Amino acid sequence: MFSLRNILITIVAFASVVSSFVLSYKNTKAPKCSSFNIAIIDGQKLKSTAKCFKGHDKLAEKLSGLVTELRKFESEIRKMSQDVKSNKKLSAKQKDNERNRIEQRWNKVASSYLNKVQDIRNKDSKLSELIQSKLNKIIELTARAQNIDIVFSKGSQESINVFYNKPEHDITDIIISQLDKEISDINIEEL
Repeated sequence: MFSLRNILITIVAFASVVSSFVLSYKNTKAPKCSSFNIAIIDGQKLKSTAKCFKGHDKLAEKLSGLVTELRKFESEIRKMSQDVKSNKKLSAKQKDNERNRIEQRWNKVASSYLNKVQDIRNKDSKLSELIQSKLNKIIELTARAQNIDIVFSKGSQESINVFYNKPEHDITDIIISQLDKEISDINIEEL
């Protein structure tokens, strides 16, 4: 499953490779480039602002709802089992039959929930792939249109690889705008 964190880690890794290339290139006797056009994308802002990432939130809400439903059903099953166990009117064979019936019901419902959870995970994975694909395309097209040589990502506190940038080098709003135009209203049911 792709997540924004994995996407950002990939971008950070790429940026690190490019940085080491630039630094090693600078220390060689080869002709030097006079300058690079560099831009910045704020990964945290991108994730919190671009509409397409809201699909992940919707899927997480669905998953949370399923877990809540399953826990409620599990409590009901436990109560039913306790009722059967404490029912003195039932014979041992009747209790076994009731426990088997309850267990079969639990297995059927649990299996259904597991299928729903897997469906949500598959949709989340497809959504991540769609976003990553569009994001890469938009970044490349924006960079080419603005004659940008290198695009860095600055992310969360844990993955900052840009400590300072002039605001005019930040293309995050442009990327968000383009991403929202291309995939703002994702129907997660169609994934």
